[in-house]
Amino acid sequence: ASKCYERMANEAKLALADAQCGLGHADWRSKKSDRSLQHHQEALRIRQELLGNDHEKVAESYSFIGGAYCSEKKYSEALVQLK
Repeated sequence: ASKCYERMANEAKLALADAQCGLGHADWRSKKSDRSLQHHQEALRIRQELLGNDHEKVAESYSFIGGAYCSEKKYSEALVQLK
């Protein structure tokens, strides 16, 4: 039973990461790049915790963070995220 609940908790955390990503996109479209960056960084943290570093969702988060830095004209930080 505990494995079932653990799986459910992890699925809920991944859904939270997806929600953070969606909030990041909404803030980016509203020209709130600081908030967008915070949401994408939180999504990345959750995804890394649950999926490890070698997962497409983690790569997606890095890409979104890089885009947020580009929006702020912080190109060196963006480059670090996109590598």
